[in-house]
Amino acid sequence: MDRDAIISHLPDHIQLGERLGEGGFAAVYQVFNTRLQTPWALKILEAGKMKSKSGVSKAVKEAQIAAKLRHPNVAAVYDVDEEHGFIFMELVDGPPLTDFMETGIRTWEEYRAVALGIVSGLAEAHRQGIVHGDISPRNILLTKSFVPKLVDFGLARHKDFTSSTIGVTPGYASPEHVLNKKLTPQSDVFSAGAVLYELGTGRHPFEWQNYYAYSYAILSEKAAEPAFVFPEPPKFLAPMLMRALATQPGYRYATAAEMERTLIAASDGAPGAVTTLSTLPAGKVLEHYRRGLRYYEGSTKQDMDWAEEEFRAAKEADPRFALAYAGLADVAIFRYMSYFERSLSVLARAEMYCRQALDLDPERPETHRSLGRIHMMRREFTGARECFVRAIELDTKYVAAHLSLGWCAVEAHDLTEAEHAAQETRKLQEDNLDAALLLARIYYYRKDYALSATLAQEAIGLDRKSGRAYYDLAMAQRAAGEFGPARRSFQQSLQFQGDPNTLVDVGLLGLLEKNHAMAAESFSSACGDQTFSFLACYYMGLTQRLLKNEEQAVASFQRSREESNQLGRRDPTDPYPRAIEAIATGAMGDGGRARTLALMARELDSKDGLVAFYGACALSWVAPGPETKALLDEALTLPRSPSAIEVSLDPHFTELF
Repeated sequence: MDRDAIISHLPDHIQLGERLGEGGFAAVYQVFNTRLQTPWALKILEAGKMKSKSGVSKAVKEAQIAAKLRHPNVAAVYDVDEEHGFIFMELVDGPPLTDFMETGIRTWEEYRAVALGIVSGLAEAHRQGIVHGDISPRNILLTKSFVPKLVDFGLARHKDFTSSTIGVTPGYASPEHVLNKKLTPQSDVFSAGAVLYELGTGRHPFEWQNYYAYSYAILSEKAAEPAFVFPEPPKFLAPMLMRALATQPGYRYATAAEMERTLIAASDGAPGAVTTLSTLPAGKVLEHYRRGLRYYEGSTKQDMDWAEEEFRAAKEADPRFALAYAGLADVAIFRYMSYFERSLSVLARAEMYCRQALDLDPERPETHRSLGRIHMMRREFTGARECFVRAIELDTKYVAAHLSLGWCAVEAHDLTEAEHAAQETRKLQEDNLDAALLLARIYYYRKDYALSATLAQEAIGLDRKSGRAYYDLAMAQRAAGEFGPARRSFQQSLQFQGDPNTLVDVGLLGLLEKNHAMAAESFSSACGDQTFSFLACYYMGLTQRLLKNEEQAVASFQRSREESNQLGRRDPTDPYPRAIEAIATGAMGDGGRARTLALMARELDSKDGLVAFYGACALSWVAPGPETKALLDEALTLPRSPSAIEVSLDPHFTELF
C-alpha cells in the first residue's frame, strides 16, 4: 500500500510519518495522534503476503487479544482497523535488543534490569493466558531509558502468514517449535532462556549453522554452560538459564511468572530461590523416534518391523508424542503399499494412528501427510490431495508433503501435476534424491526412457547406495531394450535393497531374453519371499509352460489364482490382484472367468496401462488375435504399460508380431 492510499484510510486525527521498517508480512510507520498529541506506531498488515483471505482478520483479532495486556514491559496496542489491516501501537523510541546480542550486556546491574523486564512482561502475558510464540531479540525493543518492551504477541506465530519460518526463529525456537507441537508458556520460557543466555554471554547456548542443525542440537544436546561477559555473575543465574533451556517442557519453569519470581528473589539474596535439577531428561522418546525413522528409510519387512518397534517404544515412553503415532501409521502404509500386508484393515489401522496423532496435535504436517497417503492408497485422490495441501500450508518447506502430492498425481495419472510437484520440491532442495526418483518415474510412465534413465543416474550420483535409483534405472534400460545394462542395474538394486518387486522384474527380463533358467530362479525366489508371490507364481507358471513342465505350470497358476483372489477379497479397491487372477485363470483355460476378472480390474482403473496390459495377457490365452491386439494397442497408449520393445518380446504376444 503506497503512502497516498495509507493516508486516505487514516482517521483525520492521525498523521502519517516516516516508514520505520518492514517484516515478513507488515510494514511499520510512525504516526502522530493530534488529539492526544502523542506519537504512535502503525503496523500495516499486507494481505498479499498471507496464505488466506482471512489472514488479516485473524491477525487483527490476535492484536485485540494482545491489547488486553497493560504492562510497562509490553508495547501497548491502542486500536485496530480490520478493514485496512491497521494496528495502532505504542511507539518504542530506542534500539532493538539485537544491537546488544553479539557482545552481551557488560554489567550485572544492566543485565538484571533488562532480563527482569523481559520475563516480567512475558509473565503478565502468561497470567492473562497468552502465549507469545516468538520470543526473540527482534521482538524485544528498548526505550531510550533502556526499558525492554515485548512486541508482536500472537502475530509472529499466526498460521496464515506465508513464511514457514515465522515463529520458528533459529537460535530461540523451542523444541516444541521445531517439532510443530502445540506451544505453551513453557515454550516461551525456553525462548526467553535462549535470549537471556545470549544477552549475558554474547553467544548462543547451542552450536548451529542452519535451522536443521539448530533443530538437531536443541532436541539432542544440552546447552553449553554459560560463560558470562560481566564480572562475578551471581551463582543462581547459570542454573536458572539451564533449567529454562531444558529439552523437555516438564523440566522448565511452568510459566515466565515462576522465572520472574526466581530472578527477583535470588538476585535479592533470598535463600532457596532456585531449584535446580540434578539431571536433564535423557531424551529416550526422541532417540526411539529417530531410530524408527532410520529403519523406516529401508525397504524390507525387517526394516519395517524394527521401525514399528522403535515407534511403539517412543509412544510408550510418552503417550502424548504425536509423531510416534504418525510413524506407526507410516509403517502400516508401507506394509500395504509394498504388499507385505495388503489389506484394507491395514489402512484402517494406519488411519486409527493418524486420528490419535491429530487428537494430540492437530497441526502436525507429518500426520496430515500420513492421512493423505492413506487416502491415496484407497484411491481417494481428492481427499489425499487435500491432506497434502494442508500439510504444505502448515509447513511450506515440508519436502515430503510436496513429494507425496507428486506421487498422488502419478497414481491419479496426472503426470503434468506430478512433474510440477517434483519441480517445486527441487526449488526447496535442488539435490533432493526423492525428487529425482519421482521425475525418473514420471518420464518412465511417459515412455521417455532416455530421460528417465538420466534422472535415475542423477539420483545414483546423489546416493551410490540407493537401491530404488538402481531399480528405476534398470526399468528404463529394460524398456529401451538395453538388457545387459538393465541386468547389472537390477543386481545393484538387489544389493542395496531397492524395490520389493525387483526379483519379479529380473525374472521378466529373463523371459524377454529367453533365458528361462534365470527367469525360473528369480521367480522361485520371489515366490518364496511372498511379497509379490501372487505375481511371481503366475510368471513361474508361464516359465514352466515354456519349459514344457505342465504339471509344475498348472500348480503355479493355481497358487497365483488363489493368492490373487485372497488379495482381491481383502482389498476390493486394488485392480492388480484381479488382473493377475484374470491371467492365471486364462492360463488354466477358464476364458469366461478370465474375461470377467479382466473387466473388473479395468473398471477399478481404466487409465492404468499395466492393468490393460494384464487384460491383454489374459485374453492371449483364450482369444489370441484381433481382440487381444486391440486391447494391447490401447494399453501401449496408457502410462505404466510396458514399452513396445518389451511387448514385442513378451511370450504372450510373440505370435502377434
